[in-house]
Amino acid sequence: MSLSVEEDVFQFLKQFVQTNGWIDLPAHGTSMFPMIRQGSVCRFVPTHVRSIKRGDVLLFRSGTGQLIAHRLYQVVKADEGTLYICKGDSNLGTDRPIHYQQIIGILSSIRLPSGRTIPVNGLFNRLWAKIIIDIPYVSPIIRKYISMKHAKHTTGATL
Repeated sequence: MSLSVEEDVFQFLKQFVQTNGWIDLPAHGTSMFPMIRQGSVCRFVPTHVRSIKRGDVLLFRSGTGQLIAHRLYQVVKADEGTLYICKGDSNLGTDRPIHYQQIIGILSSIRLPSGRTIPVNGLFNRLWAKIIIDIPYVSPIIRKYISMKHAKHTTGATL
């Protein structure tokens, strides 16, 4: 899920989440499929550096100005401080490392197009986070499924 945002919009979103306690944003793209799908609305809440853990879905502004919601894959200590490495569940590679200051919030729930709300701390989502991080060949399978689904949609072919 990504969208380009300017620095002033990023600062506004970060302050909004801190002040109001949450922000709801519509999902865009397929990088977090199947957990987050087009048409879902994601709720992000503020987070503190000490409460971020591997497997969390973070909302952040990338170095290129993209607003992204991806799963925290690894935390690395470096000369320039702590770096957070995130990855979309269906992406084949990780994102460029980010700093804590680039993080707006953490995913707390997903509202499906049906209106049903799924908390991300539920059993299924915790298990999914573990699977997607610990079993590297799952992401290519998801990517292949998305490609096949897209090909079916654009050509009308049956899978």
